[in-house]
Amino acid sequence: MVTKLDSIPAAVPAATLQKDADLVNRKWDKFIKHALVSIIDQGDTLRKIREKRPPGCWERLFKGHPDSVDDPIHYGLRYAQMFMAIAQDPILRDETNHGSLPTSPRTLYEITRLSAATKRRVLTDGRIHPEMQRHDAVSLGKSGQRRSVATMGPRSRVGAQREISDTLRRLWIKFPSERPTFSRK
Repeated sequence: MVTKLDSIPAAVPAATLQKDADLVNRKWDKFIKHALVSIIDQGDTLRKIREKRPPGCWERLFKGHPDSVDDPIHYGLRYAQMFMAIAQDPILRDETNHGSLPTSPRTLYEITRLSAATKRRVLTDGRIHPEMQRHDAVSLGKSGQRRSVATMGPRSRVGAQREISDTLRRLWIKFPSERPTFSRK
């Protein structure tokens, strides 16, 4: 009969586990850098094609156009516009920022809509990070427009409370040791 203790593997030294983690992290960093460079390259290519074609020809490259080419670009015109906006953003192009940026084109596009000062500030304080999602980027643009909870109506207050709860939940997932423990007396 096999017991639970018999199925536990022998202890693996921390140094060996760290080598495994380092290998995965190097590959992840390479993937992120490659993904961002590909998005920027795609935007540059689209912009160059658009500049050298006469008006009216550009839209025919995309699926959904009534007179599109036989094998159109595999995404729509709106996505192409996002790629071009990302490629033109000097802060997103800066390779020193690539380790801090998400790889989703829609999320990156939302970041392009922020002012340069806001982008620099939120990159520095860590609010822009590789795991962020589009709604996180959208909320960065709205942060200057937020009112205090005391001046909000009841519906807005519930939304603010929900946002605070969601933010705390994400932080506790990322930093489990920081989660407060409550004792009942």
